[in-house]
Amino acid sequence: EPGKHRMKNVMMPVSDTNVPPASASASHNLLLRDNAIAVWLDWLVTVHRPRRLAAVQERRIRRARANAAISAGFRHSLALRADGSVA
Repeated sequence: EPGKHRMKNVMMPVSDTNVPPASASASHNLLLRDNAIAVWLDWLVTVHRPRRLAAVQERRIRRARANAAISAGFRHSLALRADGSVA
């Protein structure tokens, strides 16, 4: 359901705090790496997760339709196959 979950900006520290960077260039590279990981995590949360959930929901619906039995009256019923034909 859209709007049910609030998206959060997730920041994960990647650099090892016990080992200081050798130079300003190394420090800059760590910052770039952390920023790249933050962008990737944002993409996972905002783009990939809803796509994955939608795909799972589609599979559930397809599976339910493949096994659907439709009542046609008191003594008669029909079942639909996954391809849409009558069983």
